[in-house]
Amino acid sequence: MEERGNSTKQLKKVLGFWDLFSTAVGQIIGAGIMTLVGAAIAMTGRSVPIAFLIAAYSHGAVHYPDGGHFRYCPAAWRTVHHGRVACR
Repeated sequence: MEERGNSTKQLKKVLGFWDLFSTAVGQIIGAGIMTLVGAAIAMTGRSVPIAFLIAAYSHGAVHYPDGGHFRYCPAAWRTVHHGRVACR
């Protein structure tokens, strides 16, 4: 049997520009999330999950002041506002 080497010269280039670009953007976002977790641990200690839940609830309360309930409205009367459908 012929033994093959583990050289990277034998590998094919299959990743394009957009594949590498999206990977880099994902790494940047992931680094930001890890930094946020580190800062949260420094501020709250072991209660980081509780702090994140309170932050998520307050963020939702600001964006959905009526509790998140939406009315049905015909497609002709709806507009998109901050990523949600709202009736006029």
